[in-house]
Amino acid sequence: AQAYWITPEGGNATQTTPGVGQVAATPHTVGAYTDITRKLLIQNGISSQNLVADELRGAIARAVEAAVFSGTGANGQPTGLDNFTEVIGGETVGIPTVSMTAGAPTHANMVEFWSKIYSANANGERMSFIGSPAVKALLRSTRDVTVIKNEAGTDNVAAVGTDYLCDSDSRVEGYEFHMSNLCNSKKLYFGDWREIMLAFWSGIDLTVDTASLSLSGGVRVVALQDCDVVIRHRESFAIGTALA
Repeated sequence: AQAYWITPEGGNATQTTPGVGQVAATPHTVGAYTDITRKLLIQNGISSQNLVADELRGAIARAVEAAVFSGTGANGQPTGLDNFTEVIGGETVGIPTVSMTAGAPTHANMVEFWSKIYSANANGERMSFIGSPAVKALLRSTRDVTVIKNEAGTDNVAAVGTDYLCDSDSRVEGYEFHMSNLCNSKKLYFGDWREIMLAFWSGIDLTVDTASLSLSGGVRVVALQDCDVVIRHRESFAIGTALA
């Protein structure tokens, strides 16, 4: 939508028509099953089924979270941040990137993450960093170093380290840093995470199949879910490779 200044005093507001786009979501099915033997069943009964069902729910949740970051868009997977592209003006573009020297992040890199998003007017109220434990460890052990030159400005005479890139409160440039073992372990992600929508067509469908293993007296627990990852605005994110 666009706003207009009103003149003269007592004048009417100008009509505006918001620009509205549409992003399609397609169900992708993720699932797994586990067989439970008769001997385990006679020892624990329904508790065994509940334990397996909880494990399968957790496996599906992890698969969906991993797809948010690195879903390939192939072999039944949704498309995640690492592989997202769209065509704008005849040009194929992906998620904005921050050029980093792997293993040697700098304060300038951290600034570039948020400046890219603000420059695109794609910032939100809940922006944060996400990275693997290894990436966080790198940022927690890397200082923002200021190089001091001699009076002529020709030689470096000292290097002064100030704060770590990620402070003890798990904040980078004032933004929260969250760890995930399910993102690309070498990359650093930043953005407004509300701009990713997870579409679900149902809850997790659990089936306890007593027929497939009936000859041995076992049961098969099957879990299935249909979902998709929808990235509303690619400009709301930035990705950098922090580790080699």
